[in-house]
Amino acid sequence: MPEVESRVGANTIEQVLTDFDSRKDHLTDLSNATERLVRTILQEEKLPFQSVQARVKKRDKVRIKYCSPDKNYKSLDEMPDVVGLRIITYYSDKIDQIANMIGREFGESTPREDKRLGKLDSFGYSAIHMDCMHLPARLESTEYRRFVNARFEIQITTILGHAWAEMHHPWYDELNSPTEELRRFHRLAAVLELAEQEFLEIRKKKDDRGRIASVRVAAQAPEIPITVESLRAFIEQKEIVTTTDNALAAILGGAVGGDATQTQLAHLARLVTGSEILTAKDLEERLTKSAHALEEYVTQCKPIWTLAQGQLSEAYTRGFSIFHLASYIAGSLGEEAYESFIRSSGGAAHPRLRVDQQVAVAMEVARNHQL
Repeated sequence: MPEVESRVGANTIEQVLTDFDSRKDHLTDLSNATERLVRTILQEEKLPFQSVQARVKKRDKVRIKYCSPDKNYKSLDEMPDVVGLRIITYYSDKIDQIANMIGREFGESTPREDKRLGKLDSFGYSAIHMDCMHLPARLESTEYRRFVNARFEIQITTILGHAWAEMHHPWYDELNSPTEELRRFHRLAAVLELAEQEFLEIRKKKDDRGRIASVRVAAQAPEIPITVESLRAFIEQKEIVTTTDNALAAILGGAVGGDATQTQLAHLARLVTGSEILTAKDLEERLTKSAHALEEYVTQCKPIWTLAQGQLSEAYTRGFSIFHLASYIAGSLGEEAYESFIRSSGGAAHPRLRVDQQVAVAMEVARNHQL
C-alpha cells in the first residue's frame, strides 16, 4: 500500500490526529456505552464470559496504524479499531456462539476475521475480530443515535488467548526482534494452546458426568451414588425436593430462589453421605418419609435459630431442605453427632445457638415420627 503522502484523497497524519483529538470524548462515550450493552446482551443470552474490556486507541497508536505502509486509510473514520472491545470467554468452543450473537446484535461492516486459523506450524493470538456498527433500530433510541456511522472492533477470545495477547503486545510493533525471542514467544503460544485444549477436554468430561447423572436419575437407575452431579440432577428433577423446599421456606418466612453453586453442592454431598445416605434412591426415600417430620423440626427450631441469628434469611437455594434433613438426622443421634455435623458444615455452631435445645427438638420429633 502507498505511503500516506501518495494515497489519493487521504488526509494528512496531522489532520487525522487533530480529528482524533477533537472526537476523543465522543469515542470514549462510544466505548463505554457499547461495553455496557455487550455485557447486558451476554448476560441476557446466558453466554458465559469472564470479562468485557473496552478502550480507545492511544494517540501514538493511531499515528502508527494510520501511517503503516500495509494500510490504505484515508481518514480516521476508515480505521475500524480506534474503539475496540474484547470479549474474554472461558473456553474456545464458546467463541463462535458469541461471534454469532455479536453479528446479530451489531451487524458486520466487513467479513469477520478469524485469527484462529493459522499455519499448521505456527502459534499465536487466537481470536475472532469483527468490524461492527450499531444497528439502525438501536440508533433510533436517544441513548445511541449519536453513534450513527460509528465503527468499532470487537475481538472474541479466551482467557489464555487474552493472556497471550497481553504478554505479546509490548513486542508487537518491534519488527526486528531477535530470532531467539520470537522463537520463545511461539513456544509459549504453543504451550498456552495445549493448556486451552486440556481445559476444554476436562470441562467436556465434567459436562458428560452431569448429563449421565441427569439421565440416570430421570430413569431411576438403581444405586446411583451421591455426587455433585447426581445431587444437582436430583434437586432439579424430584418433586419431593420442590415440595419440601417450599414448605420449609414458608415456615421460615422466606422463598426458594436460585440454584446452589458447585461448591455448595459439593459441601451438601459430603453432609448427605455423612448421614449414611449413600445413593439417590436412599435420599428420595428418606426425604419422602421425613417430609412431615422436617416441617415439625423446622417449626420448633425456628425460635432457636431466630434468637441465635437475630434474623433469618429471606431467600433459600433449591435443595436446602436436604441440608435440614441431614441436620435433623444428626440432631436425632445426640449432641456428639450434631457437633460433628456442625464441624462438617464448616466450623463451630453460632455462639448463641443452643445446641442442646436443637438436639432435644430433633430427638423428640424423631421419636414422634419413628425415625
